[in-house]
Amino acid sequence: MSDEVFENATEILNSLYGPIVGTSALGLYFQLKNLAVFQEQPNQIHTHFELQSLLNVSINQLETDRKMLEACGLLKTWLVNSKNQVMYLVRRPLSSKEFFATDLLTILLLEKLGDQVFQQVQNRMVPKQNIPEEAEEVTASVTDTFPLIVERMKRNQAQLTQVKNQLGDFQVGPQNTNQERPLDEKLLLSILENSFVELDSVKLAMEVIQTESALYGIDEVQMGKYVLKAVNLQTNRLDVKKLKTVISNDFRAPEKRDLQNTSVEETVKTDTGSNLTSQQIQITKFAGQMAPLQFLQQIKKQKHGFVTAGEERLVRDLIGRHILSNSVINILIYHLLVDEQHATLNKSLSETIANDWSQQKIVTAEQAIIKLQERKQKSTTKTARSRNGNGRKNIKETLPEWAKTTTPAKNATKLTPEQEKKLQERLNKLKK
Repeated sequence: MSDEVFENATEILNSLYGPIVGTSALGLYFQLKNLAVFQEQPNQIHTHFELQSLLNVSINQLETDRKMLEACGLLKTWLVNSKNQVMYLVRRPLSSKEFFATDLLTILLLEKLGDQVFQQVQNRMVPKQNIPEEAEEVTASVTDTFPLIVERMKRNQAQLTQVKNQLGDFQVGPQNTNQERPLDEKLLLSILENSFVELDSVKLAMEVIQTESALYGIDEVQMGKYVLKAVNLQTNRLDVKKLKTVISNDFRAPEKRDLQNTSVEETVKTDTGSNLTSQQIQITKFAGQMAPLQFLQQIKKQKHGFVTAGEERLVRDLIGRHILSNSVINILIYHLLVDEQHATLNKSLSETIANDWSQQKIVTAEQAIIKLQERKQKSTTKTARSRNGNGRKNIKETLPEWAKTTTPAKNATKLTPEQEKKLQERLNKLKK
């Protein structure tokens, strides 16, 4: 038998990607690959006219082909030097199994080929492995061979983070850039491999598991324990609804949880040239190092409040939509509860701000704070103009719904300087 490691990339491109992107786009892919491999000198600059001549296509067709390749995850593009130059990164195609495991690509191929031809291509590209029914798999898992690997991963988290930073935004296949995958799915499955739970049920629930991990800051080992608690003992399958309940109940009992073992969710990159204050820079760091519900819980504790079921559902929904990073969601929480002094997170207001930030492509905590500063400045300017309007009576400016300064709830509690100091001390402890 053979696996995808022996697959021919050219065959995959022609049989799986070709029907979707077209022969012209494939020609661009191979031409860019050749230009990258067979260069007369390092970092040699080529012109688009050269590409047009080699491929015998118009500039409009070149643009269309480029977008096709980008959409299917075969090409990444950057504008450099004030948009006068374009840098391309040619990416390897997915293996046949990875391709058919990607719903988007599978549907696109099915629509192009039709049911009958699609089935023929799938059978040819992903042949079934003829394993006898009586055969018993004895493949060793990573934790069987390296029993202390999980502990070593925790001890060397700094080095792992450094390696991931050097890799940048490397990912397999076309994915949403805002979608965070904090959990190593292969490691989780390896941890559960020798347990009684059916792994197929875990794989089917992986999207929910990833959301819960991002929501609460849960690592692979802890998630494995939650999964085992949520198994239906009659069927040995994971009960997704029970999993959410188990995690939620554990979160509501913080004394049972060791927050010191929470893994860092992302590395915050702060632009030293920005106009953020030292306190704002500190907030961006906290926002990048805590899961949203942990962040929310600490603020509520400092205000002598508690996280409501509605707030928990709201934050889970924001994470599940994959439109904002966790750090940006944390800034949204901080803004509404601390800056605006609301007692609880308002669903309508939170979703409106999140929708606006998604459209504005806000991807970092720093960008979110700058956006809030801009909104506040515009609001102040409009108010000043209204007061100085040729002696006329003050007229209310019409602002976007979420930009209106709402009246704080009666039960809202403003943080005193001493409480803010305690909050920062509590957040600092969670960093360690």
